[in-house]
Amino acid sequence: MTAAENLMVQTWERFCTTPGFSHPGFTCDISPDGKVIMSPTFNYRGWYQACLSVLFAQLAPTGQPFVELAVLTESGLFEVDVAWTRDFRKLREQKYASPAPEICVEVESESNTSQEFSRKRKALFSAGCSEVWIVRRDGQIEFYAKGRLVNRSPLLPAFPATITD
Repeated sequence: MTAAENLMVQTWERFCTTPGFSHPGFTCDISPDGKVIMSPTFNYRGWYQACLSVLFAQLAPTGQPFVELAVLTESGLFEVDVAWTRDFRKLREQKYASPAPEICVEVESESNTSQEFSRKRKALFSAGCSEVWIVRRDGQIEFYAKGRLVNRSPLLPAFPATITD
């Protein structure tokens, strides 16, 4: 583990064990310099997380979804909105995922920028993620595999490209 990764993990562990911050109503990321980055959660994000979890259970029964999973990368310790992995038994015992699970999903919020999504995608791919999905506020899903935008998920081609009511 590099010095930056060690700092991110130590910051994350301190943050998670601080009274009042076990679930502050924010998603939290840790930058390589140990800075805590908090983004407020919104009801639509939780709804998309629930829909994604149900779809993963229906369309990918060989694995398990995780909601708000901490993933250690060289560029930060990120709390992804939803993740899916076949190695769920091992992953559920870890404080954070390293390497990254096969699929990491981010649900867009008002504060996200395209630069932020690009940086996060690169970091997750470098950490071993096979696919990164971005769920836009209108329910459209952007699928990225091997760093490139693709029409469908290569791992789960039956997964819909849009989440609707």
